[in-house]
Amino acid sequence: MKTKSRFHQLARGAQTKLLLLSILTALAAGSTAQSASLSELLEQGIYSEQTRGDLDSALQAYQRVVSESKVGEALAAQAQYRLGVVQYKKKNYPEATAAFELLVKNYPDQKELVKLAHEYLANAALLLPAPWVDGEDLRLNVKLASGVKIGTARYTVDAAELNGRKIWRISSYLYAGIKQLSQVEVEAESFKPIHCRWKHTLIGDSETTYTPGKAEVKLLGQDSTKSTDIEGVLYDNEEALALMRRLPLATNYSTSLRIFAGLAGGSIIPLKLDVTAVETVKTPAGTFECYKVELSIKQTF
Repeated sequence: MKTKSRFHQLARGAQTKLLLLSILTALAAGSTAQSASLSELLEQGIYSEQTRGDLDSALQAYQRVVSESKVGEALAAQAQYRLGVVQYKKKNYPEATAAFELLVKNYPDQKELVKLAHEYLANAALLLPAPWVDGEDLRLNVKLASGVKIGTARYTVDAAELNGRKIWRISSYLYAGIKQLSQVEVEAESFKPIHCRWKHTLIGDSETTYTPGKAEVKLLGQDSTKSTDIEGVLYDNEEALALMRRLPLATNYSTSLRIFAGLAGGSIIPLKLDVTAVETVKTPAGTFECYKVELSIKQTF
């Protein structure tokens, strides 16, 4: 009886092992089938995008692949990249930028795709021709909400050349209780920063020099220099006002930029801009229809 009972125990154990093996085999087969299915879905999306020109169907296919794939999978990274490409083709530039930024963030191991995403981001900001003329000089009175004048501000833009490159030299001066001045040199077409000097009565005095892939900040009066690695498109804080004048502003326009602030210790600040309204502004120079631009840092221009 003991021998028979022991035999039944062994038999049940063998059956259990076979059952577990069958389950594991089925799970593996299911995983392989799912991977194949997602791979086919990715191919369908590429076919819809590149052969049929059906961008909406392609977008849906890519979104499914991303949402159903595990984080970090190469398949999901490819779909994420194609999402950015399709959004760009649809002229949804903010969405395209967001898609490529997610690729860089979520799939850093996919080196080739990340490189392609960075190439897009480096040229992502669509800038209009400069609306100013060489030597523009804008002078403003700074007032409180009550109308009491507390100081003046001045903004100038001058064309120049630096090492054979055409540049804009953008300067600002603010005297309103505190004193602030800055001068930033940028490439004329791309608006990529080259050099910036920014001085503030309370915060300090900094000098930033930009080279490919790096920004070096020197806080004047200190011996140390801070070097920051940079990738993709980035603008200096002191060119931001002029930069907004070159953006293709329109009703419901929205975009995201990255701003480098030398006086903030060399910080890179993500900045979202939204056009929230069109307002009529009356000035001594005339009446103008203006776009109201709100920033994610809670300032309005």
